[in-house]
Amino acid sequence: MSALKKDPRILGIAPKVSAQVFYNVGSIDLTGTIAGIDVEEENRLFAFKDYVTSGNYIDLKNTPNSIVLGKGAADKMLAKIGDAIQITTSKGEHLSLKVVGYFQSGIADIDKVQSYASLATTQKLLGETNSYVTDINVNITDPENAATVAKTLTTLTGYTSEGWKEANETMMAAFR
Repeated sequence: MSALKKDPRILGIAPKVSAQVFYNVGSIDLTGTIAGIDVEEENRLFAFKDYVTSGNYIDLKNTPNSIVLGKGAADKMLAKIGDAIQITTSKGEHLSLKVVGYFQSGIADIDKVQSYASLATTQKLLGETNSYVTDINVNITDPENAATVAKTLTTLTGYTSEGWKEANETMMAAFR
């Protein structure tokens, strides 16, 4: 991440931890995904607060063990802001998280499974250290150069990188 910050084409980086989970609702388990984010960087670089339709996005940072649910997931679980919901990882780890908001991406299928928590909460849920990340989202000066920058980042870091068009092929096809 230090090397990325030095590239003049990069406006900023936002580390992320992705986790496949089950939302436990009574005796029913609903599949879902938690994106653990650096709340302030995610908002600065990608306007996260614009997608939080109820509650306050910054509560993810200020309230320990909190979650912002996709509105579709919240509706399926009948979860209200202030409720505690149970999460189970694929390894069987359990954690109770307080619902501090809802978000809507504009894509119903995503909003039925996606949720957000802080990096620290998601790392804790997975039993990982505070240096553990699964993805690094990069905001660049010219989005049309994303594929070129991605190739450079792959060479620089040795990790797989992809531009926003490649990362969102399904969504791009839907818009076409």
